[in-house]
Amino acid sequence: LVLLLPFLADKELPPPVFLSYSWTTRFRLFAWRMEGAKKQVFTIQVEDGKPGKDGRPAVGPVFRNILAKDGFPPLDPDMRTSWDVFRTAAGKYPDNRMLGWRPFKDGVPGPYLWKSYKEVYEEVLQIGSALQQLGVQPGSRVGIYGSNCPQWVVAMQACNGYSIICVPLYDTLGAGAVDYIIDHAEIDVVFIQDKKIKEILSPNCTSATRLKALVAFTSANNEQIKDAEQIGMKVYSWNDFLKM
Repeated sequence: LVLLLPFLADKELPPPVFLSYSWTTRFRLFAWRMEGAKKQVFTIQVEDGKPGKDGRPAVGPVFRNILAKDGFPPLDPDMRTSWDVFRTAAGKYPDNRMLGWRPFKDGVPGPYLWKSYKEVYEEVLQIGSALQQLGVQPGSRVGIYGSNCPQWVVAMQACNGYSIICVPLYDTLGAGAVDYIIDHAEIDVVFIQDKKIKEILSPNCTSATRLKALVAFTSANNEQIKDAEQIGMKVYSWNDFLKM
């Protein structure tokens, strides 16, 4: 999954190389690419480092973005939330690429496919509207269970746009963690990666009985839909949910 930031829209960067690194390493690689592309200075030192003294550790120099060398610029009064940032970017750069992903076929990744800011923004509004149709109210909790993908980002932004609390579900500590989070956060709807549906429908996930709906990142099979109906849960494919 690739997320392009709007302020890079006019930068002439070399072709990107996407590898599986930590976020810190990715940022360093990005900074290296920027340096190679423009040879510009993006940070400035505003304070000197200080040696250790009286048992206190040494402190390195302080750097700031070059735009804040004389102090931090005032915040945009129209951007107070993450939704404001996304909405503003979609309005200013509607045709810029925002989300990119590589579909796999027979285990081989294909070329990147992209959605523009406008396309993502419109999809976000549709998903948010569908959540309202389900009766999800502002302040309610909605879970997202799965790996990073465009649907993950769209679901998260829909929550941001409609004042819904987005609760990531992680099973890295075992399947019991997902069961606990659903119950503890009082989640009623979960956006879910297809291969994770079986975990929610497992008898070990006792909190599944409180869920009103699952929204698959693509779709669920007929058996899963029937199993969900038996415990009073509706399962939607992504496309069907968009059309609500």
